[in-house]
Amino acid sequence: MVTFTRLSMRNFKRFSGEHHIPLHGAGRVTVIAAQNGLGKTTMMDALHVALYGKRGFSHIYPGKNFLDWLCKAHSVDADDSGSVVLALDMQDPVLGKIRVSRTYWILDESTGEIEEEVGVSIDGKPLERDPGETLAGLAERWIEDYLPHAAMRRFLVDGERLSHLDPKRIDQEIVRGIDDATGIGLLHRLKRHLNSVKRNTLRTLAPEDQAEGINQLL
Repeated sequence: MVTFTRLSMRNFKRFSGEHHIPLHGAGRVTVIAAQNGLGKTTMMDALHVALYGKRGFSHIYPGKNFLDWLCKAHSVDADDSGSVVLALDMQDPVLGKIRVSRTYWILDESTGEIEEEVGVSIDGKPLERDPGETLAGLAERWIEDYLPHAAMRRFLVDGERLSHLDPKRIDQEIVRGIDDATGIGLLHRLKRHLNSVKRNTLRTLAPEDQAEGINQLL
């Protein structure tokens, strides 16, 4: 079972500068408790966005503009790096130490121009890409396969937002959660990935004069 060990934030809302918050104790559940206004919701936002980026934001703030929100989340007391950094460290009994990080470069707050950099490393080594795959695409696919968003929404719970639960979506959420828990969702994603590898391999092995025919066949 994977364990979240540390949340890191830089220039995010009230957390100006760099902050590292341990998340794991002796129990199986981590509870974040504090008086109002001390950053509990900010930490939950950071967890969702560190893992899933805009998709994680849209789940907790449906209908809101992610880029506008992120520009406003850039700490008013931020350092001169011009960026917001969110990272989550995990410990997996098989894979070892895992780190998921997202850096948002605030290029122009007035226009909401932002560049995103997302990465995943295991024991300090970045993931190896398939031919033609981007770093961002690889990271997003790996995160979703390893920690499916539909399942993780059941483990990252903000008590102040329980009243926002929509009963009409419960059945669909349960089905998706069961699929992920039993591995069905993962098997579907693995099948798509293997098909992609097979197509790329066939294109690589085909003679140049047959490349067009292979593409049409695929």
